[in-house]
Amino acid sequence: MSATSSDITEWQVADHILGAYKCGWILGASGGIARGILPVMSKICRNLALVDRSFSSDIIEPLQRPSRKLFCCEENLSSEEGLRSFVTQATEHFGTPDVLVVAAGRVLNTDILGTDAQTADALYEDNLRLAFLAIRQFLSCCSSDPGEPKSIIIVSSNAAFVSRPQQAFYAALKAAVCSLVKSAAKHYGPIGVRVNAIAPGRVWVNRNDKEVKASLQNPPFDASRPLGRILLPKDLCSTFQLLLDPQGLVTGQTIVVDGGSSL
Repeated sequence: MSATSSDITEWQVADHILGAYKCGWILGASGGIARGILPVMSKICRNLALVDRSFSSDIIEPLQRPSRKLFCCEENLSSEEGLRSFVTQATEHFGTPDVLVVAAGRVLNTDILGTDAQTADALYEDNLRLAFLAIRQFLSCCSSDPGEPKSIIIVSSNAAFVSRPQQAFYAALKAAVCSLVKSAAKHYGPIGVRVNAIAPGRVWVNRNDKEVKASLQNPPFDASRPLGRILLPKDLCSTFQLLLDPQGLVTGQTIVVDGGSSL
């Protein structure tokens, strides 16, 4: 489920995208989705700045290449100070960023009555607030480098588009993220910044491994879904590649990748 060295070696991207960007930031880089898209990011960005609460060697070692510079920063992204610390260090290493991917976030299965104010605040901080502050920090850096192609991708969820009684506040926050993407895309498009979101359905990652195996007889296959299975992180790679194309004209959009489960 996680990115391996063979994944990174074998994943192909279009020639005109290889090394297209000087530096990419990935927030929530040790999570399952981020690991899955690292094969794309590592080929499109010449330098990578990764941040999360902690990192393990199986994330970092496959990315090590003589031609690629890598910076890993352990910070608490729920803290604005932690995000600022990462930004300061990343810009010291690589200068102005060209790509921002926000793959951090937290999901909680509770209905409205089961979500108290403290829990709601924590969900807000880890989802909508983090996305907003990350975009703000990225755009602040971009102000000194206008006109160069830049791309922001926020990982949302298909929960933004369907009713989720057991994830009501989480779903509302993900819908707000999609709205934020539209507004940012329209306002900052004139300086060359494309802003999009990807809304995956259920993704089989280390975090939910036990839950997935308990609910599906033969994961990732699931006959109840139109395309017959849930997602693996690598299933998002082609969508990331599309949205990271520096010649692309897609902006302000949320692309749902869920095998049809939200239909």
